[in-house]
Amino acid sequence: MKKWFTDKTKFWKIMKICAAQTMIAMIIAGVSMAHNSDGQLLETRITLNLEDVPLEKALKEIERIGKVKFVYSEDQLDFDKTITFNATDQTLGDLLDKLLEPYQIKYKVHEKELTITLR
Repeated sequence: MKKWFTDKTKFWKIMKICAAQTMIAMIIAGVSMAHNSDGQLLETRITLNLEDVPLEKALKEIERIGKVKFVYSEDQLDFDKTITFNATDQTLGDLLDKLLEPYQIKYKVHEKELTITLR
């Protein structure tokens, strides 16, 4: 019966190639694993009924209900206007789009910190 690996250098060469391929596969698998994305925070369901309240107070109420923190500069945003807004079991993303779009306020989600920056 013939032995497959009579030469140890051939054996180690094949082992190095296999180890390298295994490491590359593990790295690719680790990078591609699912993790939290911006969309998950925006999928939070919120029910909200506001009548003639300032925008700043509306944001505070959304912070309380949605367990999220808004970050903004008061001098960049106009908080003097009052709003009336009703939302029943809407996602946070849809709610923010409808609430902030008339004021041309854009937002950026920071998933890890559970914050939303308004600009």
